[in-house]
Amino acid sequence: MRNRAISETELVRQAIERIQASLPPRWSLAAQLEPVVQDQHLDALLTIHEPSGTSIQICIEAKYRVEPKTVGDIVQHIRQFPGRSHLLVAPFLSSRTRELLRQAGLSHADSTGNLWIALENPALWVERVGARENPWHEPRPLQSLKGGKAGRAVRAFCDFRPPYGVRELAERSQTTPAAISRVASVLEKEALLTKDARGRIVELGLDGVLRRWTDDYRVLSSNRSRSFLEPRGLPHLLEKLRHTNRRYAITGSLAASWHVRVAPARLGMVYVDEVADVGRELELHSVEAGANVILIAPSDEVVFARSTTHEGVRYAAVPQVAADLLTSPGRGPEEGEELLTWMKEHEHDWRN
Repeated sequence: MRNRAISETELVRQAIERIQASLPPRWSLAAQLEPVVQDQHLDALLTIHEPSGTSIQICIEAKYRVEPKTVGDIVQHIRQFPGRSHLLVAPFLSSRTRELLRQAGLSHADSTGNLWIALENPALWVERVGARENPWHEPRPLQSLKGGKAGRAVRAFCDFRPPYGVRELAERSQTTPAAISRVASVLEKEALLTKDARGRIVELGLDGVLRRWTDDYRVLSSNRSRSFLEPRGLPHLLEKLRHTNRRYAITGSLAASWHVRVAPARLGMVYVDEVADVGRELELHSVEAGANVILIAPSDEVVFARSTTHEGVRYAAVPQVAADLLTSPGRGPEEGEELLTWMKEHEHDWRN
């Protein structure tokens, strides 16, 4: 059919081949296509044997499209058949969809190579990584969170604690209701927010929202940046920033160090309005390699919004710092994970 990547039969065959190739030595697999088991029509039934003689049957269910908001219904349907293991296959499963399937304990695979199997008896755990983006993407309403307007709306959702309505959040964050509404639609589809009967947003998966944002946002490529060297090191950079009248907000490791224990920062990332002018004022040396400072001209002024001051130095809001770390070079992503953990445990310390 139009826009379908492959047939259901081929989808199942690919999954079986990938599982077969992923089994440990001396394990074996037998497959039946489209069997009827206890009056239930299956797309396939796998029987996996391990060397000691233990075996397990896995029911395969194929679907052309699985989205985060449909995972709950799929899991509920599968749980009508207790005592069986199931594996869901689809042409493509997004990172958020795979996360929800793993949380539900449902094994899954897609035709791009993503594979996750977790069995207890016999004990088997398999994980393979395929595509991050859908190679058979179909044009639909707003699907990405790219751009300054989307970033401003994402920051609003992260910075303010629900419940709130679209217009209320737009007013509090100085964001347009249209931008808030469009991003809310994306997050609702990704099962990252919940609305009440009146349409007010009452729950938000903060961790998931930030991770979904960083699927489309990158601190360096989504903004304009330039590399510099501060010959005397980052402590001198902080001292210079303490006395400047320029608008700025520190992000990355330097900002995270106020909340979590990280190794001494080697790179100072700072949002500024005019990169070249600030670089000259701070007496930084423009370099192609060996930089310890990156000045960033943001795509939207929201990076300065709701910043905080410590010891006379301004730092970007915690959600902005987390997103920047998750998409920054070096050990930034690991530090971003540490900051996400801190954010969940200390929400009242930073969230409005």
